[in-house]
Amino acid sequence: MDFFGIGEHHTDYFRCGRGRVLAAIAARTEKIRLGSAVTVLSSDEPGPGVPALLHAGPVSGGRAEVILGRGSSIESFPLFGYDLADYEETIRREGHLFAELLKGGR
Repeated sequence: MDFFGIGEHHTDYFRCGRGRVLAAIAARTEKIRLGSAVTVLSSDEPGPGVPALLHAGPVSGGRAEVILGRGSSIESFPLFGYDLADYEETIRREGHLFAELLKGGR
């Protein structure tokens, strides 16, 4: 196995966190690349993707990565206070925020 990713899905009845799970896997493996599969920018702030790297990054020796995506179920939008009419703007804003977080920006 070359890569193991933990996806996310957010609804009222199911939420999936990945940071600590990836760190635990990283601590017990040596070669497998690990990542978020996928951090959904359309209905989730990219901030949660960064802790996945922060938890798993040091333990993994650089094997952790974040995969960004734009698709999501419509039911997740109200969970994060987003309006479906703002979809395109949300994608641009969250993508920019993620890039800034990786650079160490605010």
